[in-house]
Amino acid sequence: MEEQPLPGEGGAQAPSIDRCPRCSCVFIDYFDGDPSEVARRLADAGVLDGATRALDRDPVCPDCDCALVVLPYLEDGVPIWRCERCAGAFLTPSMLDRLAEYSWTEPAPPGLLSRLAEWWRGVTADEG
Repeated sequence: MEEQPLPGEGGAQAPSIDRCPRCSCVFIDYFDGDPSEVARRLADAGVLDGATRALDRDPVCPDCDCALVVLPYLEDGVPIWRCERCAGAFLTPSMLDRLAEYSWTEPAPPGLLSRLAEWWRGVTADEG
């Protein structure tokens, strides 16, 4: 793995990514930022372009040297390799592409009319 500064960041404490020159996979430490935001920044900087090679085995965490597990990003998103010990993310180029396009939106709270209708249903149910 080769350590590279995250595009668009500067300073001594700038986050960095670890990139494998062989397979183009990227390892993001937990404190380097949100994986989807990092993926978007890499895509915007053109870092995701390039040839990739298939993994010949399941990846291990470069920090903890333990097996990684595939977990959905934000409970319902793109499946990504995660370290259960340090929470780092190991991302293949296809995972990075999908994360760069992923957007999670919190469900909007119910509007005033919906809240009034729910309140009215509760009032009328108490009377019956």
